[in-house]
Amino acid sequence: MNCFNRKNDHSIVFGVIIFIFLVGIFIGLNFSSLENKKTDVLLSENQIQKSINNFNENQVNVKSPLSNIIPTHFAQTKNYDELVKFALDEINQDRHEHNLGSVELGTNTAAQNHANDMFELKYFSHWNSAGVKPYVTYTQSGGRNYVQENIAVSWCDGLICNLDPFKQIEQLEYSMVYDDADSNWGHRDAILNPHATHVSIGISNDGHNFYYVQHFETNLMNWQEFSLSQDGILTISGNLSKGYEINSITIFEDPKTEFVSADKLKTKTPYIEKSYDQGKLVGILVEKPPLLSFYQECADGKIQLSSKDENQCMRYELYELSSNQGKVKIVGNVSTWMGDDKLKTIYVNLSNDEKDIISASSVTLNFLTGT
Repeated sequence: MNCFNRKNDHSIVFGVIIFIFLVGIFIGLNFSSLENKKTDVLLSENQIQKSINNFNENQVNVKSPLSNIIPTHFAQTKNYDELVKFALDEINQDRHEHNLGSVELGTNTAAQNHANDMFELKYFSHWNSAGVKPYVTYTQSGGRNYVQENIAVSWCDGLICNLDPFKQIEQLEYSMVYDDADSNWGHRDAILNPHATHVSIGISNDGHNFYYVQHFETNLMNWQEFSLSQDGILTISGNLSKGYEINSITIFEDPKTEFVSADKLKTKTPYIEKSYDQGKLVGILVEKPPLLSFYQECADGKIQLSSKDENQCMRYELYELSSNQGKVKIVGNVSTWMGDDKLKTIYVNLSNDEKDIISASSVTLNFLTGT
């Protein structure tokens, strides 16, 4: 942030203002802005009551998955590969300086699609022109892990502008890590997430505008299967690393997809919000209890959950868990939540030996049709 000291001589101040204005007109003023993700609402280790009874699942048919989000065309900018490599190096340099391991370059195209969409429509939001959040497009682009998004933009107003993309990456990365108090250090926390394993990068720019997207992925399960049948049977399997265990499987809801104009993306709530959340918590999958035991219910088909400062009586279904030498398989019925056109995203949350809660997925079920 540039700061100017007051001058007693008002004529000097006036001259400085005129000079800055003229420089802005003929050379171009360079601005930047950042957006980051809110801290997720994750349930605590003791979020549900211990199993003490049997439960019979209700079978409800699930609608066919929606498919009305059109990915933006993947357009490479000048020196794209060099820019991506430079961005990855900047990220890993910051991680190394904080005693963290490197992240690998991801291959999911959602970050690039979002950068292109913002560039083409000249908006700046975590929502895209289909009216959905990053984890939705991440799922649609084949993502099965947990994803966190950082977005940043620089722009130049004036007759002559030529933003150096390498310099913009360097400056924006620095701001996200070391000058992020206005965003409650959300950008920094995503970049320095010790559990992050990959980052997919999106860049779209010209001399006047530079859009930069980071999608940090947490690949802790190496998912081998993540599929949803037409009747709502969810089957997921992967490798659970030593020191981790399944903590919870939660389901969140967002409004149905709805294409949004560039004007709304620039002026209307929630699109202008500086952060995004997981949506509304609507359900939880719990492990099938032992024979002759059941979960004590707070209402028919609901159990008591505690998250942050509130208790909720929440709809639940059972899942069956099998494991063999670190490989786990989970099978559960999610049709209860799939009877409308709203978006449902599932989070498989792990806990480690330090009792940290780490999300291993943020997969939107409406776009899940196979592994």
